[in-house]
Amino acid sequence: MAASSGKECVSAVFEISIAREALQHHPERKRLAMLVTPGHGQLGNQEKLQQFIRLAQDWGCSRKLISQVLISGVQNSPGLASLAAGQTDRVKLFFEKTVQTEMPGTDLKLLSRARVRQQRQCLGLDASN
Repeated sequence: MAASSGKECVSAVFEISIAREALQHHPERKRLAMLVTPGHGQLGNQEKLQQFIRLAQDWGCSRKLISQVLISGVQNSPGLASLAAGQTDRVKLFFEKTVQTEMPGTDLKLLSRARVRQQRQCLGLDASN
């Protein structure tokens, strides 16, 4: 399998446009609305970012979950920069913080290793390291 560029990974995730109407009656609509929010922020689409934050709030998403998701998106960026620069120790630190913020109480080591592999693949780096 050929390595993907970061742009292709982002495009693959955001090719499907999620509209309010598609989520309106879904039982997990508040969480789904919140999960697309950081992607809009990373793509610079502030209008959609704000729209999905408001939807998540309107549908009962807690401020804590909103904060966790947005903070983890911010923490992921320096992890990507460190990964591209080959700073292995920093990569581990940033991705562990990202996972810990986004999903507290989960297997931190396992999920952060998976995050590193996935992000390496998105950057077109050797995913085996």
